[in-house]
Amino acid sequence: MSPLFACFPVCLTFVALGLIGVVMLAFGLGNRIPGDDEPPAATADAKPHPPPPLWVFPVTLLILVLVMLVLAWYWPE
Repeated sequence: MSPLFACFPVCLTFVALGLIGVVMLAFGLGNRIPGDDEPPAATADAKPHPPPPLWVFPVTLLILVLVMLVLAWYWPE
């Protein structure tokens, strides 16, 4: 059995966990603590942070795809 084939189930597990994490971050589902949605105490200079630009998510996915293609080329079965 090749080392890559032996690593396949473990790698798929971590890839699946990573995809779940990306979906959670993309939809803002992380850090759900009761009372966390309440606004903090008002201060004079506090400004809400804007969400990241819309290009961040597709660029992240493109980088991930490119890394996977490079790995597939570098370490074929």
